[in-house]
Amino acid sequence: KINKNNKIFKNNDDFIVTIFGYLAWYKGTDWIVDAFASYFDHHPKSKFKLIVAGGPNPNHLDKPYYQEYLSKINSTASKHSHHIQITGFVDEKDIGNYYQKSDLILLPYRVGMSSSGPLSIAFTYHKPFFVSDKIAPILNTSDISHIFQKHSLSPKIVSFSLDSKDLVQKIIRLKNNPKLQQELTLISREISSARSWNNISQQYLTCLNL
Repeated sequence: KINKNNKIFKNNDDFIVTIFGYLAWYKGTDWIVDAFASYFDHHPKSKFKLIVAGGPNPNHLDKPYYQEYLSKINSTASKHSHHIQITGFVDEKDIGNYYQKSDLILLPYRVGMSSSGPLSIAFTYHKPFFVSDKIAPILNTSDISHIFQKHSLSPKIVSFSLDSKDLVQKIIRLKNNPKLQQELTLISREISSARSWNNISQQYLTCLNL
């Protein structure tokens, strides 16, 4: 649930899945809302909650196709208001609250446009994360690959195809596996540490002194 101050009130048995950013086709906002709505149609007592932490992109609000896109998303979400919440614009001071209360950060992108801010913040808050296979190559960096190997896991374990059944199965598997949740939390924490300025600055100095 979300109160008037855009804060999540989480019941003990809720499993909160969160996506961040402007509502956009390339980010898969409509796809993930449709996927969860379909799941909730068949599992109305599910303890999953989908939080869409973001609002319309102001640069496209005057475009008819974008208005239609928003209308469809809001219509679908409204039919499952107990399970799907679209917050609207999230103030910077509230971002941390959403991450802290989330059990899983999801990036259902159809297209990778650039590096992902929401994923970087997920590392900062040491949160488990899933990314679509469309942007999974961003996990192929040496530091992330090394950390996954250290935990005897493959980055593939956090990627999913844009097929609702595949995604739902992986989320259910994660929810029912506290050990995996802990492992992914540790992985996120270690990536955050590896990419901290203290470590990155030393790499910069090494490059500059070559």
